[in-house]
Amino acid sequence: IRLRFGVARPQGDLCNNADVAAKRRQNFEWFKQTYPDNVNGTRITCRSCGGENIGTERMMNKTYLRRHFCRTCGTDQYYTPE
Repeated sequence: IRLRFGVARPQGDLCNNADVAAKRRQNFEWFKQTYPDNVNGTRITCRSCGGENIGTERMMNKTYLRRHFCRTCGTDQYYTPE
């Protein structure tokens, strides 16, 4: 496990094909439909803690996805293609 922005993240093989497919479905449109109270135009708040500090990082490991996450609690919000 490594710490990234104070949040523990697992090391090793992060995603198998089923995980990547599921993450591709969890895009911004999915987030808007699933958590409408956390979306104001293109601005979002965390679905878990309500925080406004949302960060992004490249997931790598051949997923070609960017992870959008809360910098306060570490909860993944949604994913976008790189």
